[in-house]
Amino acid sequence: MKAQVLHRPGEPEQFSYQDWPQPQPGPGEVLVRQHATSVNPADCKIRRNGSALAPGLPAVLGADVAGEVVALGPGVGAFALGDQVFGCAGGVRGMPGSYAEFIAADVRLLARRPHSLSLRQAAALPLAGITAYEGLVDRARVRAGQRVLVYGATGGVGHLAVQIAKARGAHVTAVVSTPEKAALARSLGADEVVLYRAEGLDGYVERLTDGLGFDLVFDAVGGDNLNLAIQAARPQGQVVTLVARQSYDLGAAFAKGLSIHILFMLIPMLHDLERARHGEILRELARLADEGCSRRCWIARPSPWPTCRRPIGAWKAARRSARWWWILRSPSLSRRQFRYRPGATRAPPCRPPGSTAPGACARRRRRPGRRPAGARCPGTGRARRRG
Repeated sequence: MKAQVLHRPGEPEQFSYQDWPQPQPGPGEVLVRQHATSVNPADCKIRRNGSALAPGLPAVLGADVAGEVVALGPGVGAFALGDQVFGCAGGVRGMPGSYAEFIAADVRLLARRPHSLSLRQAAALPLAGITAYEGLVDRARVRAGQRVLVYGATGGVGHLAVQIAKARGAHVTAVVSTPEKAALARSLGADEVVLYRAEGLDGYVERLTDGLGFDLVFDAVGGDNLNLAIQAARPQGQVVTLVARQSYDLGAAFAKGLSIHILFMLIPMLHDLERARHGEILRELARLADEGCSRRCWIARPSPWPTCRRPIGAWKAARRSARWWWILRSPSLSRRQFRYRPGATRAPPCRPPGSTAPGACARRRRRPGRRPAGARCPGTGRARRRG
């Protein structure tokens, strides 16, 4: 099979598109023919740092899976040949990843694709969706009527946290940076929106909670933002955070008697602990999607499978501009491009600004009719030429 293989830690240029041994499903595993996958922050950190979480190099990375079951391992009865499945099932220590045409995946980490989502859309859901659901439901046990504050509310995890909290009956406040993101947050179901550049913490806590604080604060930003999350929570409230890899003074949290939940959703994969719970969460996410409660996944234009480095570079550029894009790739060698899903506020660059690597712009110049002559690429500003 073909795979994107990482030979050494570093930038996306370290990937090599090459032949790689096709895996065979073991006991409790199925072989999935990959249709699409996604780029997550965890994928990029593992690729860049080569941390203790990474598979031994050279290796295939990639956590999210979406495809068709083509072979069953011994003892598998939960799935049948031809089932379309999705999940977060690889790309970490001891588990080859999804940047390949096939992956042997633990059935406990998979669920059937939601009927309302395509495989490309479903590929953007597992890691981010499991993280949001685990934090809100399994840890904080969010319930109807609670006031929930979401930092990073239009990011990969945050935009799903808004929808899940709303589906559970909570009153959701989204914290964002721009009016465009505010409009997106409202379209996702947020009851209130805070533009943090225009309104300080004390202002919106007073305005929205009469100064008491929020019952639950979901911090999808992490780092120093955890201090703001602690300040925004009410006494005996709860804080859920995704990134807490630094030292903190928890005196303010102690004074309020807060419960702080730190999420690391890769634990079941790394230590083979309670993996079946991930499958249960995926089935619940699929149900929510099919019921229309959690259908919006912010997805960028797909890229062909052999060009893995380009979408990863685009993800980096998008994140630098404070915009989080999910970028999907297909093992098909087709050059077909797809429209952006409704809800995206603008297109990401066709390639990272300043990049000299050939990208989608070059392909379009070779395909007359895709864009009117003289139209400019949103990433490079260059005008399209005919021919």
